[in-house]
Amino acid sequence: MKKLAFLIISALLLFACEKQPEFKSEDLVGEWHHHSEYEEGSVVDVYVAFEKDGSFRLYQLIGEGRYTFYSGSWSFEGDLLSGTYEDGCAWASSYRVEFLQDALLLRCSLHPEEEYLYLACTIPTDLVIY
Repeated sequence: MKKLAFLIISALLLFACEKQPEFKSEDLVGEWHHHSEYEEGSVVDVYVAFEKDGSFRLYQLIGEGRYTFYSGSWSFEGDLLSGTYEDGCAWASSYRVEFLQDALLLRCSLHPEEEYLYLACTIPTDLVIY
């Protein structure tokens, strides 16, 4: 019985200590889409393209109306994504990134309870500005 318990505990420790895969900035490169609808009826719709050269293009719709275009640069170190808009202002927060299959889960560094799921996509051509 003691041997069985020892084997189970050893196996659990082995799996618990298994190293998580390391991700690189290249894993972020691509086009992503986030969509949220809130109880009060507001909608947030975001498309973002992270480019290999460290630039990004972002199209954001909050509520009704038209998408607003933003661009700038981004960096990724460890699991932390941060960026700067073209006007030199830093993003309001950096984000902890968790890679899922064909998706990114971004957790706001300042408010970890805020999570945003981005799915791999192709940005609609009627939004694209270069």
